[in-house]
Amino acid sequence: NEITADEARELIYNEDGNYITSMMKYEGELKYYGEKNTIDLEYWDIPKEPAYRFDLLINICDINDNWCTYFVGKESKNVYTLFNEPYNEVYQMQDNKKVKIYKNLSGSSHRWHQYF
Repeated sequence: NEITADEARELIYNEDGNYITSMMKYEGELKYYGEKNTIDLEYWDIPKEPAYRFDLLINICDINDNWCTYFVGKESKNVYTLFNEPYNEVYQMQDNKKVKIYKNLSGSSHRWHQYF
């Protein structure tokens, strides 16, 4: 059974809420971006499936910035997060832990997703 966008948002908070909460001090907002026919991340070996996309927007120095993106698989209900710069790792999150790390296939991957 496919989940709804509201259920996907709830899953993001369940699986990575600690990180999102830590970013709220920067006037953070988890914004619904839309539906995707597939998680199209060609530089990472992530299973392709229909998904919902959300962007975590934060305000640093009066500039709203798209800090990171979340994809939630409609059927698998997996939560993936990636930083919005090239060559970073993508994480599958569960219970506020990285349960799977996807390295960038270009051969260069950088860690992120630390708490501030």
